[in-house]
Amino acid sequence: MLLSQVLESTKYGIPTIAINEDTPTDLSLWESIHAGKFTHLIVSPEQLSMFNGHLPRLARLLRQNRTFTQHIKRVHIDEAHNIYTAGLPHHGEEAFRPAYGKLGELRVLLCKGTTFQDLDNRFHVFVR
Repeated sequence: MLLSQVLESTKYGIPTIAINEDTPTDLSLWESIHAGKFTHLIVSPEQLSMFNGHLPRLARLLRQNRTFTQHIKRVHIDEAHNIYTAGLPHHGEEAFRPAYGKLGELRVLLCKGTTFQDLDNRFHVFVR
């Protein structure tokens, strides 16, 4: 799904990259990301905070480079129901995708006034 989103955005002239566990560690690619070559980043939530005992490259960039974070104007969270349904523990069970539950931490790293938008086609009553 991320690839189709990247292709669709690129088709309209929007420099886009998907950042997830499959993103290459190629130094020149990450220098391009750091330099702002891509104006649209499609990111899995696991890339934004501690995951499996380490801090992913994008998470480090967000924490260590204020110039990079100042360029982030909007954050759109797709499948936002996952913040509640998969990101938080329920009924004694651990969260299925705890990174969704940590998305609020992103606000602290970004500039005041950064717009956050939750998107979903099936918000449950308890999520609204």
